[in-house]
Amino acid sequence: MTDRPPTPSPAERARTVAARGPATLLPPMPSLPPTETPSDRVTPLLHHVHDDGAVSVLLPDDHELPASLRDGALTSMVEVVDVAPVPLRESVRGLLW
Repeated sequence: MTDRPPTPSPAERARTVAARGPATLLPPMPSLPPTETPSDRVTPLLHHVHDDGAVSVLLPDDHELPASLRDGALTSMVEVVDVAPVPLRESVRGLLW
């Protein structure tokens, strides 16, 4: 029997994916029906996942999404994908929402 290194917990694996992968922001569009088109997706300049699971994103100054925050809180989904650094048949190693 070989000794295996300890397996990371799900929270540790999620933290690793969040640190490595690029983030995509899916803002709500109240005036439009929800779609899965890439035009709805926003790629922040920078993202950070805090210890409590909250996410901070940095958007360009001229982006229209921060203007909607002046009216109140904005709820959206953040998607983080960990893609393998080499070409593989299944290149996505981890996906977080």
